Amino acid sequence: MLLLLGMAYFVRDGKQDVQITQNDPGITNSVAGKTALTAKVVNGQRDGMLNGELPNSHSASESIKNPPPAANNSQRYALTFPEPTSVVEVKAPFRLDEDFTLEAWVSEGDILPTANGEAPPNETILDLSIQMMLNLVHDQRLNKWSFVTATKLIPGYEYVICRGSYTNNNIAIRGERNHIAAIFENGEVRLYVDGKRLDKVNYGPERTPAQAKPPTMVRELLIGNTRMAGQSPFRGLIEGVRYSKGARYNEDFVPPAELTKDSTTEALYLFKEGQGDILKDYSDNGYNGKIIDAKWVKVGRETTISSPPLAVAPFDAQQAKAHQQAWADHLGVPIEYENSIGMKFRLLPPGEFLMGSTADEIKAMEKWVSGNQELEEKLSSEVPQHKVILTNPIYASETEVTQAQYEQVMGTNPSHFSATGKGKDAVAGLDTSNYPVDAVSWRDAADFCTKLSQQEKLKPFYFRSGATFTPLDGIGYRLPTEAEWEYACRGGTTTRFWSGDKDEDLITAGWFSSNSNDHTHAVGKLKANPFGLYDVHGNVREWVQDSWEPSFYEKDEVAVNPSNPFTQKKDQVFRGGNWEVSWFGCRAAGRYSAHPAASSKFGFRVVLPVEAVKESLQQKNVSSTGKVTKGRSDDAPSAAIAPFDSSQAKAHQQAWAKYLGVPVEQEVELPGGEKISFMLIPPGEFMMGSGKQEKDEYLAEAEAAKDTWSIKSIQTEFPQQHIKITKPFYLGKFEVTQAQWKSVMGSNPSKFNKNLQNPVDTVSWDDIDQFLVKSNTVTASQSFSFTLPTQAQWEFACRAGGTTAWHDTESEADLAQVAWHKGNALGQTHPVGQLHPNAFGLYDMHGNVLEWCSDFHLLEVAQTAVKLDPVGPTTGKQRIRRGGHIFAEPRHCRAAYKAWFTPDGRQDFGGFRLAMTIE
Repeated sequence: MLLLLGMAYFVRDGKQDVQITQNDPGITNSVAGKTALTAKVVNGQRDGMLNGELPNSHSASESIKNPPPAANNSQRYALTFPEPTSVVEVKAPFRLDEDFTLEAWVSEGDILPTANGEAPPNETILDLSIQMMLNLVHDQRLNKWSFVTATKLIPGYEYVICRGSYTNNNIAIRGERNHIAAIFENGEVRLYVDGKRLDKVNYGPERTPAQAKPPTMVRELLIGNTRMAGQSPFRGLIEGVRYSKGARYNEDFVPPAELTKDSTTEALYLFKEGQGDILKDYSDNGYNGKIIDAKWVKVGRETTISSPPLAVAPFDAQQAKAHQQAWADHLGVPIEYENSIGMKFRLLPPGEFLMGSTADEIKAMEKWVSGNQELEEKLSSEVPQHKVILTNPIYASETEVTQAQYEQVMGTNPSHFSATGKGKDAVAGLDTSNYPVDAVSWRDAADFCTKLSQQEKLKPFYFRSGATFTPLDGIGYRLPTEAEWEYACRGGTTTRFWSGDKDEDLITAGWFSSNSNDHTHAVGKLKANPFGLYDVHGNVREWVQDSWEPSFYEKDEVAVNPSNPFTQKKDQVFRGGNWEVSWFGCRAAGRYSAHPAASSKFGFRVVLPVEAVKESLQQKNVSSTGKVTKGRSDDAPSAAIAPFDSSQAKAHQQAWAKYLGVPVEQEVELPGGEKISFMLIPPGEFMMGSGKQEKDEYLAEAEAAKDTWSIKSIQTEFPQQHIKITKPFYLGKFEVTQAQWKSVMGSNPSKFNKNLQNPVDTVSWDDIDQFLVKSNTVTASQSFSFTLPTQAQWEFACRAGGTTAWHDTESEADLAQVAWHKGNALGQTHPVGQLHPNAFGLYDMHGNVLEWCSDFHLLEVAQTAVKLDPVGPTTGKQRIRRGGHIFAEPRHCRAAYKAWFTPDGRQDFGGFRLAMTIE
């Protein structure tokens, strides 16, 4: 069953939150990010739930207009989740057939409103996964909470649907500390904010009879960013979470100032640590969480984390710069950014403005288009004027892309006004390298974005197949949406042009028919608008991302991040006018369209996500002030960048062991007394997957053998992916043995069970999940925890600096020295560690048993952009396995080869090795 409890918070006018600044050495700034709690369940027990204490007895008549203040601690801490990867992973049991209470203390920051006060994308603060969907969202305009659930147990069991709308006034004010709680009891849910039950005004549940008792299952709990589709960011912090057995609250109550444990408490997180990457479970049940990329902050009674306010038009140039500075400080990035080819970008803050023209403005301009059916249609498309809210900060290029920049990326200059273009006479004797590129189609502009993204090792936004372009989830360069373009052009103004309403006001801001002398001009020569952008009026027509739709403005009175998908079956929108048109064509509200293959008089500017700029700055070690910064510390060793040989691999391990104050080889005792050895794996870089030659060779072999499984898998190995492993970790020196499994789990499921030093086999991913839960109870008070490696960690450790098909050889004949496979295993597993290790000291990375990894499987061709510590998709039906096995052909044992199975699958050739985190 999947249970999801989410909350959405919105911007409110009024008092500003006290800002946590970078100047405080004890505080880490927050970056907007989703904040959620997710718990999943598989095979029977809670794998990670939040806990609470016994219900306090309070009368429903008690006054609870305001929640109590925080406990009077000398210092309090909380976590923010600034990055898409920010999360706390918890392994703990959870049962489906019991009632429970889930609650938390949160302090919210600014969250952006939605159109017409409708429910926004669900912002998940608490998300408990048991195949039941609970979405709790807040409507700022109506000050209501809405609640929808859909519960479906495994087919053949009970099916329940609940729908409800809940109302209460004066709750969850931005900047205040709020208690939220959900009680699941007898298949129904009650919701409380600050101790007040939300009044249900709709109906439910409806249910069909249960045919049997629902099964119990176990999964994991995630606190932080689940990266679920449709979720909006929680800009705030969490400072307490509790999960309890039973229904803790049956009526209105006064929330406890601090969550405490009692006999019903299953898991309790008080966030007292203030540092490190372990979130302690104070229930004494040992369900500690592993903090990944989340940030500790100090909090007090008057201090919360808050995003800067939206840039709500109208605002002037000074206010525009103040908005840019506030968001730059908040995000830890510069206002101005320069990329690898010298293009300069300006940070655009999230904002709100009126897009389009008023009816009166349209009426006043009708005489200019009278009799021209095409222009009449274009003018009428500018109404109704409507509110647009852009929720994401983004970088926009200061100028239109120049001829020099375009040629540097694309290798050609198609411009009309260039030394070799058809308009060369108009610019004879002039250096046009800094003129805007012109005569480019929409497709050319998208290709430029893709190629520049690949050049800078960013995952592209566009994927092209012939004339068809498909949007990806990349963070590379792209064209601005139509709404982003007009917001950037206006820069807080409400006039015809950003510079004013009159023809003469445009002369200082744009090249058009009155001042261009019939050709384009060098970019950046006229005045910049309040955001610091040049030539948003005139010079060249600027392509934007959207497809043309004359009635697009009629869809929403308030539009949040609007964009009309580019279908390639319609014309594309362009904006801004050009050198030969009158003032009418250069207006900020003017909308025009052309076929995506058209190129005459067209240029473009590009935008870049903040995430891409952050990644670039981290690689360059440049701070938000533009200063060069240090890495982990002055004496941090260098990363292990492949290729490197065996002696270099050992040198990297020794250097990082010394730096971290840990041994290269570490032995840890498991529950039951068995010990397990780990080898230190240093941070590093490598190319994941296979090169073209290896891919072609083994794809041909698989096709000759009619091995459809291999064909499908090998096709995903190329092109190779540039991977950076940024954190050291430990990986099991050997595959987990039957003796070690039996020590923890009390039984041995293996088929090949004559020797307990053989790797354990016939274990599913779900079985291993339970093994991890039990093993981590022993390490709860220590600075490490057990997990499965990601497939990126697995392949980096397997290759150990090598680039060959197997970790130290290209020869199938030599494979028998390092792997038990079909050619030498004699149909059975073998004791671990009998063959040669790789350069990191790891045994049996090829063959013996097929090793489970943590990643879900996603069948896709590898992208070429660099990835930092990739963890794979957040959801899926199958899990990745690596390394080959005793029945496998040599091609199945290669470092690049991957297989995937359902997590409940048990095969006699399947096992695993443990990874171990390092604080």
